[in-house]
Amino acid sequence: MGMQLDVSVVLTIDDGTLPREIGMNFKIPQFEPSAMLAKTVLENALTEFDKHMPGAQLLGIRARVRPNGPELFRYDLGPGIRR
Repeated sequence: MGMQLDVSVVLTIDDGTLPREIGMNFKIPQFEPSAMLAKTVLENALTEFDKHMPGAQLLGIRARVRPNGPELFRYDLGPGIRR
């Protein structure tokens, strides 16, 4: 019936300047949040990160169902994790 979830993802990156946050949104055809949704969103966000920010270091990533839905995941990787 056209039901979809709007998921907001925020990446904390360091691209050689100061650490900053980058936002992206995904529309997923699903009725309610689930572990599979979190996995799909994480995979899509990391794919976009690799494609558009190849030299950046990922410091953290978090996702939430919008506008007032639950947090799907939060990973704080810290400055020691490099690709």
